[in-house]
Amino acid sequence: MPDTPEEPRAADRAAVADRSPLGAASGTQPAVDPALRELVGRYLQSDEQGAFRPQEAAATALERLPPDQIDTLWTLLSDPDVQVRRGAAFFLSSQLDPQQPRHLEAFTALLGDPDRTIRGLALAALRQSPRPYQVAQLGRVVLLLDPAREPHAEHRATVARWIGQLREDARVALPALVSAARSDSDPRVRGAALVAVSQVAAAEASLPVLVEALADRESSVRLVAAARLRQMDQAAASAADRLAERLADDDPRVAQAAAEALLRIGPPAVSALSRQLSAPQPVVRRLALTVLAELGPAAAAARTHIEACVNDPDPQIRKLAEGILARLPAR
Repeated sequence: MPDTPEEPRAADRAAVADRSPLGAASGTQPAVDPALRELVGRYLQSDEQGAFRPQEAAATALERLPPDQIDTLWTLLSDPDVQVRRGAAFFLSSQLDPQQPRHLEAFTALLGDPDRTIRGLALAALRQSPRPYQVAQLGRVVLLLDPAREPHAEHRATVARWIGQLREDARVALPALVSAARSDSDPRVRGAALVAVSQVAAAEASLPVLVEALADRESSVRLVAAARLRQMDQAAASAADRLAERLADDDPRVAQAAAEALLRIGPPAVSALSRQLSAPQPVVRRLALTVLAELGPAAAAARTHIEACVNDPDPQIRKLAEGILARLPAR
């Protein structure tokens, strides 16, 4: 699992020590044998490239433990030593029973751990939990969209994707998703948040956010916005002008997605497309004509602009314009 080791601050270590997901502090769990704790602490080894993997001898020893000893390892999720917590979380993720509330609660408590590998394991465990439990934890998870609480961008993107999968059950998270889509510093997060907004919100609520993202500085985010608008069909009609502007996008994938969105919008997009027939870039004029050709008789509303293209210096544009006019009904 990719990671860079993080040294917890003193305050973080104290917070972890105070956390007791399975009641160890109250004495409801048996103490862990010191030798077993030491084994868990050396269970993972770094590959010196930001990832951890099980150390073979320690992994074999842990896998041979009887169930009652494995059960005591859950208390190590609140151990003050990050290597012990990390090892316990990694090993116990394979022992997780999503139908066991105490297992879920133990991993959910790790969402605020100062170590990002442990937070990642907690997110993975939460995704395995029953949907009602996931919905109940939304208030805690949505906080991780804030870079101040979750500095690791891939975790923020994971949170956005996870929230999106809850769809209408995650409406409470919509303001945080919109904020992430607009202002997160990482394009992966902005893109994931855009998708989530379109999954969680009704079309009329997601449309302004998607339209705004068509002007994002990163083409990958603009592509997400155009693709999600494409899925909205005629409900995206009010975005036709902005989509038509994207026919000139530097990224041909964005331009193509915008063209497809305009085609799905249908006749309401004809006016926006006709304005692009005077664009300075031949590729934009060709793309606009191609969409108008697909719209069939509805392109008649752009007849004057299409006729002007018959004299275009680009032979392909002239041919497209002549083909459209030949199929349009007579005046």
